[in-house]
Amino acid sequence: MEIDFKSIDFFDKYIIPHIGITTYKFRAKAASLFKDKKTDITIDHMIILRLLTLYGEMNQQEISECIYKDKSNLSRMCELLESKGYVTRRPDIKSNRVVKVLKITPKGEKKVEDAMEIAMKLNNIVSEGITEEEFEVLKRVTKKIRDNLNKEIEAI
Repeated sequence: MEIDFKSIDFFDKYIIPHIGITTYKFRAKAASLFKDKKTDITIDHMIILRLLTLYGEMNQQEISECIYKDKSNLSRMCELLESKGYVTRRPDIKSNRVVKVLKITPKGEKKVEDAMEIAMKLNNIVSEGITEEEFEVLKRVTKKIRDNLNKEIEAI
């Protein structure tokens, strides 16, 4: 069932439900595409692996800050990726705390290559009918929302 946003005051006047519903539908479609390809990772796993291909070694705190996942959730995802042989984890020798540094393996790099096909398909689905100008507006608006939220988070 599709919601008629104009008929419900809350949906018509506030950003929150639009972001929430869009995020939910995006994640559901991503999960469906990953399941259809019979891959053993999720969109979150793919993002972690992609970060490691782009930035090399990263500690779990750095990854957590990039993808906004809490430490325990991220730790479970990293343990799973390690158990599948997609990453290696080692203690960070620069830190006195128990900090794990992740590095992608060749098997993980291959998994990212395979998953990028799914990501591109997902991007094509969600961007259908969106003009270049609309996409630029979307990027500016979502950046403003993130900046506003970051100010509030930093104030806590």
